[in-house]
Amino acid sequence: MAIYLAEVPSINFFTGSHAEYHSPRDTADLVNTQGVERIVKVVSEYIQELAKGPASVVKYVKVGSQGGSRMEGRSFRIFLGTIPDYSQEGVRGVRISGVSKESPAEKAGLKEKDIIVEMSGSKIENLYDYVYALQVTKPGQETIIKVKRNEALVDLKIIPKLKE
Repeated sequence: MAIYLAEVPSINFFTGSHAEYHSPRDTADLVNTQGVERIVKVVSEYIQELAKGPASVVKYVKVGSQGGSRMEGRSFRIFLGTIPDYSQEGVRGVRISGVSKESPAEKAGLKEKDIIVEMSGSKIENLYDYVYALQVTKPGQETIIKVKRNEALVDLKIIPKLKE
């Protein structure tokens, strides 16, 4: 994120997430080794292409967002246990690929493929909006999280907690 905010061209490769992603239970045996192997091949081919031509092939592109600047300078302290689907394209909101076990998200009833569209009264159109909503949400206080599930809007009650 620091590289992106400095407007330096960068690429992020990702093999996907799982129920324990970024939790204390995220251990080495959960690494998607087949995904890592595919990424290494792609990166190798990309480096070979870059070596053939001018460096101008790589350009910085700013991702548009209403809420992007609101993220800067804030601490990230709330935990819901949602696992965002970072591969989502063309989705208004934040689609989740799952929830962590025994998390506020699981207790609230969030499910894989739900699309979070509102939280604590804040409209969610992208990951930046979601992060902002997490930052202004109070831990231990029940709030409403609205999700799009199979084309229906569902209101769920969730109690965010402080990150451990």
